[in-house]
Amino acid sequence: MLPLALALALIAPASTPAPAAAAPRTPEPISHTVSQDTPSNDITGYWTPSRMSAARPITRRSERPVQSLRKAGAPTALARTVPALPIKGSGQPRNVGKVFFTQGGQNYVCSASVVNSRGRNMLATAAHCVYDVGGWSKNWIFIPAYSYVKGKHNKPFGTWTVSRAVIEPEWARGFDPDFDYSFITVRPLAGRNIANVVGAQGIKWNQPATVSMRIFGYPAELPWNGSRVVSCLQTTELDTVPEAGIANHRFARCTLNGGSSGGPWVSNYSFPTGIGYLVGIQSMKWWDENGVTTWNSSPYLGDRAYALYRKLAG
Repeated sequence: MLPLALALALIAPASTPAPAAAAPRTPEPISHTVSQDTPSNDITGYWTPSRMSAARPITRRSERPVQSLRKAGAPTALARTVPALPIKGSGQPRNVGKVFFTQGGQNYVCSASVVNSRGRNMLATAAHCVYDVGGWSKNWIFIPAYSYVKGKHNKPFGTWTVSRAVIEPEWARGFDPDFDYSFITVRPLAGRNIANVVGAQGIKWNQPATVSMRIFGYPAELPWNGSRVVSCLQTTELDTVPEAGIANHRFARCTLNGGSSGGPWVSNYSFPTGIGYLVGIQSMKWWDENGVTTWNSSPYLGDRAYALYRKLAG
């Protein structure tokens, strides 16, 4: 069947201009607000030391062996930048942290980072750490600069609870891996917003295919155990993997595995400040014939991701 606009053009008289096709609209994001009737203490209180120790990386259905990667060109859209928010003397990336949440009655872990916004209260993470087959995740907390040392779960900058989350409708409908990203706002803690406590990564949208960046996360599968943040420095490429339903992912030869999902891919990273610019979000791990993770990938953060960010940032 012919598209309506084309059919009208074929039957219209020569003197009558065909109706202009309507400009495509960006689908409305799917949002979730945690009721203010749910006290933060109830959520943080759920996470006893034993539950935190027992939480495991959530399994992605789409994680798979490395297949033939086909180069994809970067979209020619306008590059956009959200400035970073450094905090004096921050040093290590204390704005990168570990996420704990419940899905389908099971407790899981992911990673996330603080990103700059007008409200100084926003995080970026993977959509599958927020919404999956069981619906919206519950008991969701973020612990910046988390570490586990000598049997103790260290929370140097406190435990932060979610107030609102947004995901793309393509993720909600069919878990499309090209839309595996989410933005989250967290409630103030002791009267302060999180970015004013730990600083915030800036964001660069519509970036080129080849970018040097440092990838952060809390991998919790061998050889790691999720006890500390790990990073990998690598230059990325943009690839398509039709067999996996991927039109455009940013790939890097890094070996971060389960638990690192949602961690930031940061360009122009500065060790003295712990700050750079978010260019990707850890989404998938890819392994070789021996089951060893050899690649990581992130959805491309372009205009759609920018619109989702603006929906929450205002």
